[in-house]
Amino acid sequence: MPLDKNSYQPVFHANQEVRNIGLIPSLESPKLSGFVVGEHVSRNRGRGKERNSTREYQFGDNIKDIDWKLSARQADGSSLVVRTYFDEVTPDMYFVSDVFKDRTRVNQGHFSKSDLGASIIACLIKTANQQEYPTSLFAARDDALYVQPRPSNGGLSRIYHDIAQLSSSTNGQYDLALGKIEEAPDQDITLSRLINRVGQLATRSIIFVVSDFRGDNFLPSDDNGWQESLEDLRSLNNTLIAIELTQPGDFQLHDHTETFQSRAGIVRIGSNPRDRIGQKIRRNYSKAAKVKQNAIDEALSETTDAHIKLSTENGLWLTSLRDQIMNKLRSK
Repeated sequence: MPLDKNSYQPVFHANQEVRNIGLIPSLESPKLSGFVVGEHVSRNRGRGKERNSTREYQFGDNIKDIDWKLSARQADGSSLVVRTYFDEVTPDMYFVSDVFKDRTRVNQGHFSKSDLGASIIACLIKTANQQEYPTSLFAARDDALYVQPRPSNGGLSRIYHDIAQLSSSTNGQYDLALGKIEEAPDQDITLSRLINRVGQLATRSIIFVVSDFRGDNFLPSDDNGWQESLEDLRSLNNTLIAIELTQPGDFQLHDHTETFQSRAGIVRIGSNPRDRIGQKIRRNYSKAAKVKQNAIDEALSETTDAHIKLSTENGLWLTSLRDQIMNKLRSK
C-alpha cells in the first residue's frame, strides 16, 4: 500500500534509531500509579556495583570512590576524579514483545507489525523515562531472546540502539548497548516462554505485552498457550496491559499465497480464481481466522487489565494509542 504522508504517523526505523517518536502525555505519574495493585513500595535498592562513568571530585563524595590512577593522569595534576555507579533499581514497568520475529515483518498496511510494535515500545519507554519510571524490555526474535532486566540508566539512546538491533534483519550479529542475549539460537522462544521469563522478576509492576497473540504457526484450532502464562503473571499482583497488533491480512489468505501450514502438514493452494478447491480453502481460512480472533479477544479480556488494539491499516497509530490509553485510565 503506498504511503500517504498526510495519513500516517512516522514509525521507529532501525537505521534512524534516535528519530523523534512522539510522547503520550496521558501517562502522568498519579494516573499511572493507580494502575498498580496494592501498596506501591520504593523501587530504589541503593548503589549498585556496575560502573557508570567518572567525574570531578565534589565536596561530600566518598573518598573510597576516588580513582587515584585516573586522578594522577590529569593534566593539571590537582584534580581528583571519582567513579560513579548505576543505582540498583527494580523496574516499575516491563515491556514484553515477540514483534521482532520474522512473521511480523510482512507489510500488509501502512507499515509492518514489527515496525508498529517497535514504535509502540520506543514511544512508551520514552514516555515512562520522562515520568521517571524505571523500565525493562524482554523481547523475542526467531534466533534469540533479548533480556534487559535492569532499568536503563544510560539515556534513551542505549535502549533505542538495542531496539534497532532487534528490528534489523541480521541474524545472530548483535552489538547491544544495554541488554543481552540469554538463550541459544536453537531454542523455541514462544510468547508463553517469554512471559514466563518475565514472571521470574516482575511483581507489583506494570507490564505491557505487545504482540499479535497469534503464534508463530497460525493454527485456528490451537489453544492460546500464553493465556495461562498471563494468569500466572497477574497472580503476582502485576497489572497487565495487552497491546494487540492486527493487520488487514489476518483474516484472509492473499492471492500470492501458494502454501498453508496446517496440522496435517503443508497444503498447496492454487491462486487461480478458477481453482475451486483453493478458493474454498481460502474461505475456510477466513472463517477460522475470525474464530481465532474471537478466542484471542476472550482470553485477553479474562487475563489482562486493559486490552488495546492497533492495526497497521490505521496510519495514525500514535493518536489511536493515546486515545485508547486515556480511555482505559479513565475507566479505572
